[in-house]
Amino acid sequence: MFAEDDPLLVPFRQLKRTFGGDETVVAVYDDPTLLSIDHNGIRRLGAIADRLERLPGVKAVLSLDRLLVEKTPRPGGPRTYLPIDGPLGQTAIGLFQGYTHGADRRTVAVVCILIPQAESAVPRHETIEQMRRVIERLPDGLAPGMLVGEPVMVNDGFRSIEQDGRRLGRWTVLLLALTIVVCFRSVRWVIIPIAIVQWTLLVTQALLVWSGLRLSMVSSMLTAIVTVVGIATVMHVIVRFRDARQSGLAPADALLHAGGLIAAAIFWACATDAAGFAALRSARVGPVRDFGLMMAAGSLLVIAGVALLLPGLALLGRTANDPRRAWGEGLLDSQLDRLLRGVNRRPRTVAVVLLAIGGIMSVGTVRLEVESDFTRNFRQSSPIVQAYAYVEAHLGGAGVWDAIVPAPEKLDWPYVQRVVRLEQRLRREVVVGEPRGPSDGSEPGLTKVISLATVVDTMVAVTRDRHRRILRFLPSTVANNFLADKGVEFLRERVPAFVDATHREDPRRPGKHFLRIMLRSEERRPAQQKQQVIERVRAIVEQEFPPGEPWPRGSVAEATAPEEMARHAASTVRRSPGGSVTGYYVLLARLIESVLRDQWLTFGLAAAGITAMMLLALRDVRLALIALVPNALPILMVMGAMGWLGLKINMGAAMIAAVSLGLSVDSSIHYLTSFQRSRRASQSVRRSLAQVQQTVGRAIVFSTLALIIGFLVLTTSDFVPTIYFGVLVSLAMAGGLAGNLVVLPALIRLVVWDDSRLRGSDG
Repeated sequence: MFAEDDPLLVPFRQLKRTFGGDETVVAVYDDPTLLSIDHNGIRRLGAIADRLERLPGVKAVLSLDRLLVEKTPRPGGPRTYLPIDGPLGQTAIGLFQGYTHGADRRTVAVVCILIPQAESAVPRHETIEQMRRVIERLPDGLAPGMLVGEPVMVNDGFRSIEQDGRRLGRWTVLLLALTIVVCFRSVRWVIIPIAIVQWTLLVTQALLVWSGLRLSMVSSMLTAIVTVVGIATVMHVIVRFRDARQSGLAPADALLHAGGLIAAAIFWACATDAAGFAALRSARVGPVRDFGLMMAAGSLLVIAGVALLLPGLALLGRTANDPRRAWGEGLLDSQLDRLLRGVNRRPRTVAVVLLAIGGIMSVGTVRLEVESDFTRNFRQSSPIVQAYAYVEAHLGGAGVWDAIVPAPEKLDWPYVQRVVRLEQRLRREVVVGEPRGPSDGSEPGLTKVISLATVVDTMVAVTRDRHRRILRFLPSTVANNFLADKGVEFLRERVPAFVDATHREDPRRPGKHFLRIMLRSEERRPAQQKQQVIERVRAIVEQEFPPGEPWPRGSVAEATAPEEMARHAASTVRRSPGGSVTGYYVLLARLIESVLRDQWLTFGLAAAGITAMMLLALRDVRLALIALVPNALPILMVMGAMGWLGLKINMGAAMIAAVSLGLSVDSSIHYLTSFQRSRRASQSVRRSLAQVQQTVGRAIVFSTLALIIGFLVLTTSDFVPTIYFGVLVSLAMAGGLAGNLVVLPALIRLVVWDDSRLRGSDG
């Protein structure tokens, strides 16, 4: 979802490369007897963790029962556990609170580390579904558990997208077919646009396969958008063909006559659609760029579909099945005429008032905020949202991310203390809001900070008495290093997954190791607070581990001989990149902000590209410029209304500007090309507008109705950005309809002030 050269990806790739591309899923459930003295809750946890670990696609698990094992059991042998109320047991429980269990001592979390997708023998979605079956069928009458984690969110998101694609394809076609039946009462003209749309989709998808593009989280609208563009285009043909048939022309002659009137308008309308979508190629977010390309291709292929299929299907057979007038179309004609008379009486007043209202509403765009909580991309009733809400309430936060710092091959005591000092600063100094002092009541920005160094430091303190007979003969540094080794050994025996997930060598840079500090924070925070917390963590990490430092590759305590000391000194000459902060939490916090920033860039490019298309189509600077006003203004009003109402921008909302502009300007092209044709026939401005309002105006109403009905189908999606996209584009289309029937005639009256002939194509 990011550009290949985005600096945010550098530490993220380092994390994935060094720590094996591990992705984690957390299985969460409630057990009131988790920490019972008789170990029943721990044994039950061990059985559940074992079932999860045996699933295909799961690499290892980390759970509290592993930490409480007294000694490593023989394969297949029974486990014995440390006393819950003993010093080691209490230490383990305290250390991993908020990670493997909650402070309420009954919320259980089994951290499952997945095999990288490229190496797994089963698809990721199968692994997640099997994990879900395990956690939802718990033993001893426990309530069903839940799954959280980025792989789960992505799996559920793409499952919703696949379902959306099938459902939206069916319902869009059915509703638009019903719209055509109601408006024109012709079965033939229901079949024609559906055939054109299906052909366009087939060829578009074939091009996607050949070009190697993939569907993503923003491209589930492909079917619906191609459908509404194709049917809206055919609507104009239907109206013109019907008028020609009612004038007495034979079907073939009527079709030729209609084509002569609107062929150029259809071409330029689809070309401007493609220009609007192509502007999305300038975005830095990968799926938005791909969406722009596939929709630009689909828009242009509508032209080919209309040219190749419509004539044959319209004239097929001996029995004519002409489109008829819609019920209530006479009332529509009278209202369009009445609307135009009002505009003709006071064009300046109409234009000024509407532009003023639009300008005031558009000011709200400066108040727009981004939605950084990725769980809000799903309906609040969905399992993934409920699971994240549960984790937020019982485990201290569902936002999981990391700091990674250079490390020696073997952790020595000075290095452990350096990392512990960093972690203490993170707990103390990273707060939400501006810190005013040590006891100012500021809310912590991080709910959990843990690493291998944290655990080793605690284990040294706990086990010092156990080894005091040996330690009294050793210097303090050597003694502490001895205890640190024992701590790492203890953890490697019981929870090797934790050790491997927090301290590893970079496979591409032999001898260079990294330590991973795992961070947890609340997911459901405003974007500004998230960015504030991320930047504070980044600043502290870079202060404690600045770039350019020597990179230790071994332990000084082990290098006792002079030649070993020399080799160690030589090994630290290489400079380290310093500490960094990364993870899905960091990436997703910036993602929608990038989309919002891209929106205005793509909107500007779309406006420029569409203006160029309008100049080519109309060959009149005045008309090309005023055509943007009734189409851009409703989009700015919709976005401004979101700002005034406090609605946040998500990925779906952030794309509507360029898309809506490309779609709504189609009506302006049909309106203006017909107006030019009438003026070239020596008609006055008033008469030309009246004629266009009754012909093209009716077609605009029908095509916009089809567009709105088609896009409103998107509101049935389970993926919230798709819902936003459907609702907001529908509103922009409705505003564009009003703009083309009211604002555009008013502007024409203001800029075309005489009856001289306008230059332009014959259309």
